[in-house]
Amino acid sequence: MLRRVPAPVPSTVAALSWGTMFPIAAAALPRVDAFNLTAIRYAGASVIFVVLLLVLEGRAAVGFDGRFARLFVLGTLGFAGFNLLTYVGLKSVQPQDAALIVATMPLMTLLVRWVLDGERPSRLELTGVAVALLGVALVISRGHPEDLVSDLQIDGRA
Repeated sequence: MLRRVPAPVPSTVAALSWGTMFPIAAAALPRVDAFNLTAIRYAGASVIFVVLLLVLEGRAAVGFDGRFARLFVLGTLGFAGFNLLTYVGLKSVQPQDAALIVATMPLMTLLVRWVLDGERPSRLELTGVAVALLGVALVISRGHPEDLVSDLQIDGRA
C-alpha cells in the first residue's frame, strides 16, 4: 500500500526541478539545439510516466477513447511547445530573466480568468502568486531582495 505524501512535498520537488531547468538549459544550448533538447527531455520523461501510469493505474488509464490526435497535438503544444520556445528564448536572455517570466504565468492566468470569466482570484491563489514572486526576487537578487529596491531607485524607476 502506498503512503500518502504530505501535500507540500510534490510542489516543492516540482518547483526545485523546474527552477533548475533554466541554468541547465542555458549551459546545454550551446551544445544541443533547442528542438533536440526538448525532444530528448520529453521522450525520456514520457516513457517513464507512461510506465508509471500503467503500473499504478492499469491499462485502462492509458485509453484514448478516439482522442489520440487531439491529445497528441494539445499535449505537444502545451508541454513541448512551451519548453521549446523557452529554450529558444534562453539564447537571448539570462536564465534568471526566463525564470521571472515563467514565474509570472500563474499571476497572468489568474488575471486573464478574472477579466474573461469574471472569476476573482481567492486569497489562497493570490498568496501563492505572492510567494512565487518573492521566490523569483530572492533568486534574481541572490538572496538580497533589498538590492532590487535600491537598483530601481538608482535607475530612477521607483
